Amino acid sequence: MAKAKRPAAKKTAPQRIQNTVLRGVGGTTLQDRSAQSSASEGSTNPYYSTNPWGRWQEYVRWYRTSWEAEKLINIPVDDALRKPFKISGVDDGISKPLMDTYLALNVEQALRRAMIQERLLGGAALFGVFKLPPRGLSGPLHVRDIERGDLQAVNVIDISRITRSVIDSDPFSPTYDKISSIAISGIDTHCSRVCLFDGDALFNPATSKIFEGMRVSLFGFGESKLATLYDLLVRATGTQQGAYHLVNMASCLILSVENLRSISSTGGSAVVAELEKIVTQLSSMRAAMVEAKGVEFKQHSASFGSVPELVMTFLQILSAASDIPATRFLGQAPGGLNATGTSDLENYYNNVGALQRRKLMPAQRKLVDWIGASLWGGMQWLEMSNELEIEYEPLWSIDAVQQAQIDNTYAMAIRSFFEIGLIDMATATAELKARKIFLTNVDSKDFLSQGFKPSEPLDGVLAEAA
Repeated sequence: MAKAKRPAAKKTAPQRIQNTVLRGVGGTTLQDRSAQSSASEGSTNPYYSTNPWGRWQEYVRWYRTSWEAEKLINIPVDDALRKPFKISGVDDGISKPLMDTYLALNVEQALRRAMIQERLLGGAALFGVFKLPPRGLSGPLHVRDIERGDLQAVNVIDISRITRSVIDSDPFSPTYDKISSIAISGIDTHCSRVCLFDGDALFNPATSKIFEGMRVSLFGFGESKLATLYDLLVRATGTQQGAYHLVNMASCLILSVENLRSISSTGGSAVVAELEKIVTQLSSMRAAMVEAKGVEFKQHSASFGSVPELVMTFLQILSAASDIPATRFLGQAPGGLNATGTSDLENYYNNVGALQRRKLMPAQRKLVDWIGASLWGGMQWLEMSNELEIEYEPLWSIDAVQQAQIDNTYAMAIRSFFEIGLIDMATATAELKARKIFLTNVDSKDFLSQGFKPSEPLDGVLAEAA
């Protein structure tokens, strides 16, 4: 009689651990002690998910429920948009209507949303809503073709609505790796009609399929900024939760009763009820009754030790990993006897300045061109905007004493130029007014009318300027 075969034992898959980055060297629950470690395939980091919608949902959940994740995404964008940009190269009669329309269309709010979505999900786009041309959205949009009143709105298009993109894949073509059109909700749209935020994609879609084959990225966008910080984010929030539970158990009352089981089994429910009543009266904290000799109350206190330092250490590491200083991320004073945090903030503001130049300036220039062409007509706007430039005020704010020293330096330099005859009185006055050293409306002729007498070497220069 044939013996029944014993069913083969099922292989137990390695247990997944939250925020596992490495396997090997005891990095998994299998307690391995190998001499090498490798990237784990069992990590819960959304990057390893082959479902793009699942990745996006995970990132959004973190953004909506974790203040750390929200700050990591929002702070650089908010700082880049903290001060309004300036339009130079045109007179106030042009710059003021531009800025008024920019605000009326709520363009900055749309720009902020697009940049936040880019950092959170890896990409986004701003779509200019114009009166539909005869050739539809698939044709290019030239500034010269925009007529007055054409621009209706600027809409934020999230990454889930961009289903595909057309990119030149010929490495010998002058337009190689450049996007020519995208599909928004299935409608082909020329790239000239959008401000595209691609999430700093490292590879084009063709190359990405080779190096990132485990991930599905149909759109040619980059990855969320939370991807590289995800494991550390889990550790930081998990440490805070552990500290919170430790606080809840900081003071526990333990009631020890001899022969507790015997009392309960021999009908001593009244005794047990009385003991429970005593526990309730003594403390509103958690309490437990255990069997012991006699009846004894014991207060159990948890030891916090270095828990606060551990919580702050994880948050500081998270701050450093995101290139956001702790003074900005945590509102924490700089550490160390001689630390002022100036160098950290200076480096951070330099990074924000780079973000303004790389992301904001191209998008805002395109948006300003749309607005200007819609206000004055495309052909006229091209002539008006030849000298137009977009400038950003420094993010670093100086105090009144430092500003006075800077103003004095500029004033002395302008005076030197005037004394040697390099500039005249009108130019010197205009330069001082441009640098806001004069807050009143001062004209060069006012100095002569008030009996202004320069030093002896300046008589010839002043007479010539008058």
